[in-house]
Amino acid sequence: MAKPMKKYLVLYHMTAAAQRKAERMRKQGGKAAMEEGMKAWMAWAESCGDQLVEMGAPLAKGSKIDASGVSDSKRNVSGFSVVQAKSIGGARKLLKKHPHLSWVDSGCSIEVHEMQPM
Repeated sequence: MAKPMKKYLVLYHMTAAAQRKAERMRKQGGKAAMEEGMKAWMAWAESCGDQLVEMGAPLAKGSKIDASGVSDSKRNVSGFSVVQAKSIGGARKLLKKHPHLSWVDSGCSIEVHEMQPM
């Protein structure tokens, strides 16, 4: 019997310096540069096959909300995706050569969390 797939939330992080560099690249290169940059992401998505549940989207400035109130988030989360795999190791394997890791030379990282069933 095949082991069931679990879902994993993938969070993309960029340092503030990497975010500034990415924004400069977008402004200088325009739509053509953005389309070229997406080729690596689309190749990654294709390599995942049906293990990519949701490509996700870029994220902008966020807020931290807790019992004491609301403040700007300091986490630098720049996007998300959802993948599925039999284990966290399988999810990590899907992300090992993700284009986000080399997108703006440095300052990019990926975090992955198992999504628990309700």
